Amino acid sequence: MLAYNVACLAHGVSGVIVTTLLDNRLKPVRNYSAKNKLQARIALPLLRFIPKQIRHFKIPVKAVTNMNAIVNNDRVLSLLLQDKRGTGFSVHLGLLCSMMESIPAVEPEAFEIPLLLCHPEKDRWTPEWISRLFFDRIRSQKQLCTLKNAGPIEQPGITQLEEAVVSFIKKLSR
Repeated sequence: MLAYNVACLAHGVSGVIVTTLLDNRLKPVRNYSAKNKLQARIALPLLRFIPKQIRHFKIPVKAVTNMNAIVNNDRVLSLLLQDKRGTGFSVHLGLLCSMMESIPAVEPEAFEIPLLLCHPEKDRWTPEWISRLFFDRIRSQKQLCTLKNAGPIEQPGITQLEEAVVSFIKKLSR
């Protein structure tokens, strides 16, 4: 949602390219964003009540999200889970609070910039239908490119992503 929100607030943006669109206001999105349904239904809604003094404390990302679904390749997953700067990093509670409390700068029905959603077909972390909850409400020119037979980083998705992005940019340039 970061690219979407930046496009909403910046001037002169010709198009937006995203791989997911997660509206954390929606219960199904929170269910997939959290490590488990208990966190999604109880802990995440309670984040808004955390006092400001506690929001500077850090917690490991893997304690609150399903990091085992971040990629589909077991070897890559093993490396990512060991990486202290990647999936092993910690974030401030305040960041989690802001993510869960965020609202789009412009509701999708009022969004006016062309948008390309390139979503991996085999993304276990954020399935395409989760992104579609927001994407389908967008009224501007939009395009969905499902990256066939691919997870977040695997071929043939990378090649399909490149082709879709180049085609989208060429259309915007006309």
